[in-house]
Amino acid sequence: MRMPPAALLAGRPDAWSLDDAPPDYVAIQAKAIVGLELRIERIDAKRKLTQNRSQDDFDGVVAALSEGSPREQAVADEMRREPPRT
Repeated sequence: MRMPPAALLAGRPDAWSLDDAPPDYVAIQAKAIVGLELRIERIDAKRKLTQNRSQDDFDGVVAALSEGSPREQAVADEMRREPPRT
């Protein structure tokens, strides 16, 4: 509970910390945490990078992602492999 998911906060100068919350709030929230375990039997996934957008929209997204983080650049590379169908 002490560490927020790094992927959600990566690169953010205003990253939230549990230490920012009042102690009584943390105590109440900690009591409400419930753990569970699930057995995954199947994963169904669909890859839809173009979202049926126009070529101009697609090009704009690819251009913006290409200038982003390594992860965003990887998404742009994948999008280039599947251009929108017009």
